[in-house]
Amino acid sequence: MPEGVGYSGSNVVAGAGLELNYVGDYCYAYSGAVQVASTNVAQLDFQTGKGIIQGHISCMGSVDDSNPALGSSTAFTISFNGVIVFKVKCDTENEDMPSVQTIPVVIPPYTGVTVEADNNNADAGLRTGASLTGRVIK
Repeated sequence: MPEGVGYSGSNVVAGAGLELNYVGDYCYAYSGAVQVASTNVAQLDFQTGKGIIQGHISCMGSVDDSNPALGSSTAFTISFNGVIVFKVKCDTENEDMPSVQTIPVVIPPYTGVTVEADNNNADAGLRTGASLTGRVIK
């Protein structure tokens, strides 16, 4: 949703996609479950508005439910204006790792944010997700 759009019961969107949504002084983006059968699969891709965002980006990996012994894992790359600021690895059956990694962030105004996922086992057909929830400081 564009920044500054007036919200009413008929135009508030709670869904999944690449974009950032603003509701009052809060913002959110939910990728939904995205199949990752290759590298650099976009989970989130948006440009922030004029406010500073203080919040959290969560990366949710997924193991291959049909054959967990494969040891599939998912890595996420979080970039601001094309500069990698975080690399996060999630969920492998061979290591003791959480399937969700949450990173606290402060995002400057007018920043391009991307979250991409890589799967180390393209045959596994993993579904992953990412989200951002935050407060906009104007």
